[in-house]
Amino acid sequence: MNNAAKYTQEQMDIAVLKNTNEGILRSISDLRDDMKTELSAIRAEMKSQGHMNLGLSLGIYGMIGAAALAKIFGVM
Repeated sequence: MNNAAKYTQEQMDIAVLKNTNEGILRSISDLRDDMKTELSAIRAEMKSQGHMNLGLSLGIYGMIGAAALAKIFGVM
């Protein structure tokens, strides 16, 4: 005797599709979380690089300005 529940093909198809959709949604959600983490890391890196670039630019322009002033006042 077989006491197992009998499912129609439609019920089986619905169950398979539901599990597939939930799996895809879970994968997309995980990917979105990973992308947010990566973007946060990239933003932090860009911010630190921006400060470094600003410091280098100001330093170079400062040296050029100091050399120009030295030339004007006849120190060089």
